Amino acid sequence: MPNSIPIAIGSFLPENTINNDYFSGFLDTSDEWITQRTGIKQRQYVTGGMKTSDMCIRAAQVALESINFDPRRIDAVIVATSTADSLFPGCSHITQKSINACNAFAFDMQVACSGFIYAISVADQYIKTGYIKHALIIGADSMSKILNYQDRTTCTLFGDGAGAILLSNIDDEDQGIISTSVFSNGELSGILSTKGGLFSEEKSYICMEGRKVFECAINYVSETIVNTFKEHNVSYDHLPWIVVHQANKRIIDAIALKTNIPKSKFLVTVDKHANTSAASIPLALDYYIARGDISSDNSILTVGFGAGFTWGAVLIKNSLFGNQNS
Repeated sequence: MPNSIPIAIGSFLPENTINNDYFSGFLDTSDEWITQRTGIKQRQYVTGGMKTSDMCIRAAQVALESINFDPRRIDAVIVATSTADSLFPGCSHITQKSINACNAFAFDMQVACSGFIYAISVADQYIKTGYIKHALIIGADSMSKILNYQDRTTCTLFGDGAGAILLSNIDDEDQGIISTSVFSNGELSGILSTKGGLFSEEKSYICMEGRKVFECAINYVSETIVNTFKEHNVSYDHLPWIVVHQANKRIIDAIALKTNIPKSKFLVTVDKHANTSAASIPLALDYYIARGDISSDNSILTVGFGAGFTWGAVLIKNSLFGNQNS
């Protein structure tokens, strides 16, 4: 059977950078308070009518142009987002049209901050069964549009952005995506949700039981990391990098402690981007690939968690990022 392998990546962040001091102008908070509790120093917000689909398009274009990939070769466009432009059409269909992926099928996935992991998992199965050869997966969210700016426990946590990865088939089971796993626990659906929205006169905004989310994220992610290592006979010694959903630096540090894995193995961008929901993992990957920290011969474990309550992991052995011969 064919395997799936990442061959290109791209990202987009809005130009409007919001530092922590911005919130002290109307909330009882400060840069020190936010930094100590979250590790966040800044985030980016969309402005001027920019939509989530606009960010999807920009990230997709960067990824495709990086290897001069003809969008007509794309078989599937999957967008993970909780902040689509409208109920329908999906951001995936708008993106498909704009980048001229005219031979693809397209759909959106709404799994909050776990969305990118879920989308990769689905695309991976399509490729491994031979149904498709090339899939464009995008994680994108405009979280600034669903924040309650009177709630300092949530409004300081989130930012906007998009990240895209192009997956392709490869006849080598020892390269590319080795495994994917996704999980959910609907009993915990109330600990992270949106209030108001489509069928309510009240504006939709994020509500969160912070302590409960903190505990669940640490426990579920730690268990998933350990189980993935055991299942595939991998240790962190053989794995240069782990990319956990960038929600809170304290969560990442606690996961490192619980799994007994050095903090230096965990890549961090939450200080620069805040929590960009479905975009956080591809944004972090692209940031460290651009810096040269992640190379094509690196194995990487990515782990997401979020509302639902949902979580999951993708284990990647090598990639072809930037390979012009893909």
